[in-house]
Amino acid sequence: DDGANGVRAPHIHFDVTGRMNRLVTQMYFAGEPLNDTDRVLAFANENRSRLIVPFSAAADGALQGSWDIVLRDG
Repeated sequence: DDGANGVRAPHIHFDVTGRMNRLVTQMYFAGEPLNDTDRVLAFANENRSRLIVPFSAAADGALQGSWDIVLRDG
């Protein structure tokens, strides 16, 4: 259960496979109020900020953001 309403913060799942590694992670949206009560994001502790991406307005009115995914051994 997350927060009073049991709803998780909006997020996107990534499953990335390299030559030697596999990473399964989630990306969260900066400024989302539900980030404060999301159980998975809370579990990230000191790495929490690495899972949250800020967005800005693009020229066409869409939102854009940048978030790096790094596989240690490729």
